[in-house]
Amino acid sequence: MRFRTYTPQDKQAVIDILLSNCPKYFIESDEADLVDFLDNYADENYLVAEENGQVIGCGGHYTKGQTHGMALRG
Repeated sequence: MRFRTYTPQDKQAVIDILLSNCPKYFIESDEADLVDFLDNYADENYLVAEENGQVIGCGGHYTKGQTHGMALRG
């Protein structure tokens, strides 16, 4: 497994991870908040976990006063 900084090309994989964890950890309406975060706030502090070329996890934190949790594909 390799950790690297999120890029916009990872967006759909990150959304898929969130949706794969509904309803146990998230609700589907969280998708809009995630998209807003990815489009406007994700920076070098938001990472993806990659295995065999596939994004299998993601997480990070927002360093300008807000926090963000982690989502992992189970």
